Amino acid sequence: MAEVIKDINRDNRENKVSKDAKDNFVDHVISVRRVTKVTKGGKRFSFSAVVV
Repeated sequence: MAEVIKDINRDNRENKVSKDAKDNFVDHVISVRRVTKVTKGGKRFSFSAVVV
């Protein structure tokens, strides 16, 4: 049980570090597409995006 808590704490620390590293970058959305897939139950909508 203690090992699981240590793993969770370690993961949280890694997420904070990576979040700070991501702030150094600038995102630009190139295109967004609406994708429709027809199934037996109806239509399923999703989105596809290109980000640089």
